[in-house]
Amino acid sequence: MLGTLGFHAEKFLPAIRSLPDVRKVIVYDAPGETTKKDARAKRTLRQVRRSLAKARVVLIESHLKDPWDVSAMMATFLQDLRREGPGRSVFNLTGGTKTMTVAATLACLVTGTRAVYVPEESERMDLVEVPLPTVLVGSILTKGKEKVLKALSNRDFDSMAQLAGEVCLAPATVSHHISTLRQLRAVEVNRGEDARTGEPRITQTGRVLLILHHYLGADADRGIASQFGNHDACRATLTGWNQDVLRTGMRTDK
Repeated sequence: MLGTLGFHAEKFLPAIRSLPDVRKVIVYDAPGETTKKDARAKRTLRQVRRSLAKARVVLIESHLKDPWDVSAMMATFLQDLRREGPGRSVFNLTGGTKTMTVAATLACLVTGTRAVYVPEESERMDLVEVPLPTVLVGSILTKGKEKVLKALSNRDFDSMAQLAGEVCLAPATVSHHISTLRQLRAVEVNRGEDARTGEPRITQTGRVLLILHHYLGADADRGIASQFGNHDACRATLTGWNQDVLRTGMRTDK
């Protein structure tokens, strides 16, 4: 079982007891916004540790650096689901921030992973199934749009001409790709509305699209890590992929 953890261990743990044959749990936690919240989150994690140790369930702790970065969290979840196997996994959406839940839900939708939760807002302690279908879609990014998004995810550009030079495409072609990507809310252009002269910037939606493109693409069987490993700025091994991506191609928007 994979699960996002918030402040209520008593809501997180019933899912483990309700599911048969849970031998391993991957818990995702994140630092609190304040010292008080951080201390509370750590107490909750300690409680989960003790409970799983008594139950002889293997615990893997995954500490998310930024609980508001949907694209980075989704990349982590997809990587772990690929390793564990979506058909053999259950995702507990009970705890954590709403952005953690959004990222986990997106990962479940594209992988077909079963999702459950125990309502934190009520006295109910029973497991609730989240009726998520498997979204069998292909990537909406063409090779040109992928090239533009990759470049934007890797660094900032002062102009469309500079971006065009980086991706080795004609300025008019880049302008066309930017216009389409703006309609998808994948790119924003600073300094006015003129896409030809403004500064293009990738959005969180653009980062999500780029991650899904590699997950859903024709080369997905090689894994997300190997896909990004082919990019000069993201020479990541499977073990260190997420950390490398956060430092480079998938960094949080400024």
